[in-house]
Amino acid sequence: MLLSIFRNPAYDLKMKFTLVIFSLVIVTFSLTIHEVCHGLTALALGDRTAQERGRLTLNPLKHLNPMGTIAMLLFGFGWAEPVPVSPVRFKRKINMRAGMAITAVAGPVSNLLISFLAAFGMVLAAKGFYNSGDADSPLYIVWLFFWMLHTMNLSLAVFNFLPVPPLDGSKILFSFLPDRIYWKIMKYEQYIAIALVVLLYFGVLDGPLSFITTGISDGMTSIVEKIVL
Repeated sequence: MLLSIFRNPAYDLKMKFTLVIFSLVIVTFSLTIHEVCHGLTALALGDRTAQERGRLTLNPLKHLNPMGTIAMLLFGFGWAEPVPVSPVRFKRKINMRAGMAITAVAGPVSNLLISFLAAFGMVLAAKGFYNSGDADSPLYIVWLFFWMLHTMNLSLAVFNFLPVPPLDGSKILFSFLPDRIYWKIMKYEQYIAIALVVLLYFGVLDGPLSFITTGISDGMTSIVEKIVL
C-alpha cells in the first residue's frame, strides 16, 4: 500500500501524507477489530483464554504483529498477532475442531462486514462529489478514506483466508487435518510468514489476490448502489 503511494507520481506531497495517515488509521483499526472478533467468538464458545490474557481490548498494541503490520502497510495484505485460543475449553457440546474453524473465520468475516459498510460511505461520497462538480470538494477526501477502508479490509479478509500459517485460513484447513500433520506444519510457521512477506514484496500474489478482491468489491458496490441510489 505505502509502496504504491510513494511510487505514484500523480500524488503530490500533501496527498501522500494524507494517504499515509489514512493507511495507519485503517490498518490499526482493522487489525484490532479482526483479532477482537476472534477472541469474542472463542469466548462465546466457552474459551476465556483471550479474555484472561487481555486480548479482548481495543488497544491496538495488544494485537499488532510487527511483520504482519509492516506487510499490511507496504503491500495492503497482512495479519495481526493471533489471539490465543484453547479449544479444550470450548463448551462440551462444541466440537473442538469445528470451534477452531468458527473462531478462525470470525476475523476475516469482521473485515468483510467493515468493507461492506464502508462501501455505503464510498458510494454516497462519490455521489455527492460528482453531483457537485467541484474538483476540490472535501467529499473527494471523504470518498478516498472510505475507498481505502473498503479495499484494505477486503484485502485483509481475502488474504487471511489463504490456507497457510499464520493466516486464519490455515486454522480452518488444519481443523480437518490430523494433529501430527498440523504440528509438523506449525513448526515452520515463522519461516512461512517470512516467505509470505517475500512473495508479497515481489508481487507474486498480487495477481490472484487482486482478481478476487476486485470481483468481491464490484459485487459489494453493485449491491450498495442498488440500495442507496
